[in-house]
Amino acid sequence: LGPGVIGQCIPRRPQRDPCHIKRALTSLHRPVSKSWNINAQEAILMFHTEQDPHLIPNTIHFIWDGPHPNIDQFRRMNPDYDVVVHDSDSWPIAPAWRTAYDACELMCQRADIVRYSILRLYGGWYFDVDVYPIRPVSDLMERCTIDPTRLLSGPSVFPRSLDPFLLACPITYEGWGLFDEYIATVEDVTSGIVFGPTMLTEMNRRHP
Repeated sequence: LGPGVIGQCIPRRPQRDPCHIKRALTSLHRPVSKSWNINAQEAILMFHTEQDPHLIPNTIHFIWDGPHPNIDQFRRMNPDYDVVVHDSDSWPIAPAWRTAYDACELMCQRADIVRYSILRLYGGWYFDVDVYPIRPVSDLMERCTIDPTRLLSGPSVFPRSLDPFLLACPITYEGWGLFDEYIATVEDVTSGIVFGPTMLTEMNRRHP
């Protein structure tokens, strides 16, 4: 597809299995010291004025309320990146997805829409808060073939599936219109992952 929709992390060298990147980057639920919020709007605007808009901004986004396990570790390992924590009082919602967001009955569905909204509005990297980094993000860029014009996603533990625990794209990413079309046609919203792995995997199938 022209602008590209989905691009998984593709290692330059053969690896033992498709989940090596998630294991290499993460160890779930390992707490670190309590973190702190920064002014999201100021940080995002600052980086967007300094960086090429066609590259993935050096901004790491999280969605979280209260204590922030693992976020301090991201700050320590990525000193050249801004780390932005979006709590439920400041969740940004892309205008095109507001109706779908308001119709969600489950918090996990809303959180999925929020994570895509963050990247649509600001670009950068998104990680789930239960991701514990053991390498800096720059290592991921160096070890994997990443096309900055595409939406990068994490691999799933299930075959031929994707997981939005990790997302990244530039602010100029052009594939959001395809997400608009998909979300507008979703009828069954009973599943908690309808806008998460289900949507991401289906979008990759339609627009590899």
